[in-house]
Amino acid sequence: MAGLERLVFGTIRRYRLLEDGDVVYVAVSGGKDSAAALWTLRRFLEVYPMDVRITAFHIDLGFSTSGETLSVVEALASRADVDLEVVHVGDFGVDVERAAAALRRPVCSVCGAVKRYLMNRVPRERGATKVATGHHMDDVLVNFIKNLAGNHLDWTSKMGPKLVGTGKLLTKIRPLYEASSDEISGYVRAMGLPVAKCPCPYTMGSCSYAKETLEMARALSVRPGSVRTGHISTYLAIRSGLDKMEEGTPGIKRRLVRGIHELARRMGTPSSRPPAQCSVCGEPSSGQICAFCRIRMASQRGIGKATEKI
Repeated sequence: MAGLERLVFGTIRRYRLLEDGDVVYVAVSGGKDSAAALWTLRRFLEVYPMDVRITAFHIDLGFSTSGETLSVVEALASRADVDLEVVHVGDFGVDVERAAAALRRPVCSVCGAVKRYLMNRVPRERGATKVATGHHMDDVLVNFIKNLAGNHLDWTSKMGPKLVGTGKLLTKIRPLYEASSDEISGYVRAMGLPVAKCPCPYTMGSCSYAKETLEMARALSVRPGSVRTGHISTYLAIRSGLDKMEEGTPGIKRRLVRGIHELARRMGTPSSRPPAQCSVCGEPSSGQICAFCRIRMASQRGIGKATEKI
């Protein structure tokens, strides 16, 4: 058994991420993290048989790289011998890039809202009990530090390996919670798992689509900050600091992430009451109209308020 598998299997068992009767939709983007999440969950059920069904779930965002990414996702699901469910944002009346330009919001902000909505609604409507994502230890640590610096302490309760859903919100699990990005990269290479060269053209510097993305952003009149350069530089700066800490004190990152889980547990669930519902689509929303419906309206009408938050 590979080292990463032992680590992930321990995470699944320690935090009880899987239960008999579960139907788990694994969000696969075409990247290495989601590939590892799907593969290790499948391997867990081979070693520890349970009455659990796994389905790969992919959201086609309609980007320039989406066709290539979908081919990789199909190859991954085929090799894992699991069903694949694909949804296209265009079928929901959404154009992420057009909406970002109309709302004058970063593409990544709009994209994130769209994915969160569809990752909850579609699997739930198709019988899922849980959604699994490829968020790993480094993601959790960086986001915790960013939220702490921004005084967004309420987010801490959402940073555990398992976020229990209420009402129409599905339970979310993170099987890679205690695995580092480097460990995942090594595992994916060793297993020879198919991974897209550039699942997202808006992650600057990650692929040959970088120049094309900048030109596309200019053509759509999206402000320069929309292509995540600021977010990426902050992420890398924090990651670098954490990695240096790990070099000096091996194992400290894993102890930190376990501490975050304990803090999240003590803070309890964000709210025991189901959230309000969108007046348009009926899905969970913090406002009268959910972010997704506002994005859809912006896509279709090409208008939006510069100050509107999504």
